[in-house]
Amino acid sequence: MEGRAESAPRWGALVAEVCTRALWPPVAVLVLHAVLSLGFGAYDSFPLLDAPMHVLGGIAIAAAFERTLAALRRQGWVGAVEAEIAAALIVGLSCLAAFVWECAEFASDRYLGTRAQVDIADTLVDMGLGISGAASYLAARLWLARRLA
Repeated sequence: MEGRAESAPRWGALVAEVCTRALWPPVAVLVLHAVLSLGFGAYDSFPLLDAPMHVLGGIAIAAAFERTLAALRRQGWVGAVEAEIAAALIVGLSCLAAFVWECAEFASDRYLGTRAQVDIADTLVDMGLGISGAASYLAARLWLARRLA
């Protein structure tokens, strides 16, 4: 019984830290996307806006996973993780997030009648742009860390 009382504050602290430090970048990109698409119809007026938004989404997701991993370390849920392993985990999870996003767009098109996906080529390019955003984020973080060291 003692273990349960001890783990509850750690779980709450982890959730609080992830919510306040890690989730704001993807939430900000999602809000920006909603404002641009629903508020201004920007994607209809400027179709090329889709590409940088997917890159920005990849950057935001990678930042969120990096910050979540840091929170897991600070809260004692995981030990030290080698930089290469952390980078592979962050890129892998970002790939998964891009896949899940595109699956959600497909489901929205199919069941809600939206027109988020043009064709399979558009979907694959969108996934590639998100993944390249995540990889670019990690490359920039690595370069900056080495430059400051």
